[in-house]
Amino acid sequence: MRESLAPLLGIGLEKPDRRPSQKCPDVLLLFSRHLEGEISSDLCAEMERHIERCAGCRETCESLRRTLRLCRTTPSPQVPEPIQQSVRESLRTFLAANS
Repeated sequence: MRESLAPLLGIGLEKPDRRPSQKCPDVLLLFSRHLEGEISSDLCAEMERHIERCAGCRETCESLRRTLRLCRTTPSPQVPEPIQQSVRESLRTFLAANS
């Protein structure tokens, strides 16, 4: 899915370098909770310190910021049902493989 969307979104295909032994928090969940105002200031500060040190997590958060910005500024197109279903299935496959 990334290969299909990257050219449309103007982003690269390269993935951040993340060492397998690196212990990273679930920055997507924490960042999302931060945007919703659902985490304490201590946890937020801890996440910020981690992101400063971790290039992979920093890029993950930047990617989420770019995606959210695109969501806010892009008009809602009428997406054909077969494409919607394909995206849903791709997301399910990705989430199952990464859980």
